[in-house]
Amino acid sequence: MDSLTNAADIKAAYDSLSDEVKQGLGWKLVKQNKSWVTERQAVKSHLEQHRSLSLDEARKLSLVSSTTGIDQFKKCIIEPIKKSGFPIVYQRGALPRNAVLFHTPGNAQVVTSTTHVFDKPCKEAAIIVVTKYINGFSGSVNIRKEIESSKQFPFMKVNADRKRFNKLIISNLPSGWIAPSRPFVYNKVRK
Repeated sequence: MDSLTNAADIKAAYDSLSDEVKQGLGWKLVKQNKSWVTERQAVKSHLEQHRSLSLDEARKLSLVSSTTGIDQFKKCIIEPIKKSGFPIVYQRGALPRNAVLFHTPGNAQVVTSTTHVFDKPCKEAAIIVVTKYINGFSGSVNIRKEIESSKQFPFMKVNADRKRFNKLIISNLPSGWIAPSRPFVYNKVRK
């Protein structure tokens, strides 16, 4: 048994046993844990070349499964890469929805946080709202309360300005988004 060094060797040895011997052992060898080695290698290679990566980008590039969650990504991929000696830094605030950007040291994204107060509805304000409240979400998104309570958009107190602003947001929605009849409610259409 000393020559069996990895799970594949152990599984092969178990599979080579006769059914009678397996029954006599009183246990069954079943692989239940997923191996993340391939994903770790792909993510590390991407970080070495491009110096930054988000979970969304990793999914789009098929470096990880589309069902991989952020906690699983950190625990099973990023942390083991860091423990192996490869430096990775976490950065929040650079991506929509406060998503985490993973990057090598010295390669943080420059974050331009706008706290500009808009007195009137305009395209720039609509783009900020789309980026902050809509991009990266799925399903139905109702942003009315957030933008009405935001001091950044005081014009939301005027009914005519609200209607105009809703139209500006609709004209700047990302591909695959629609606006039903309710103002400031937007839906991502499933493909």
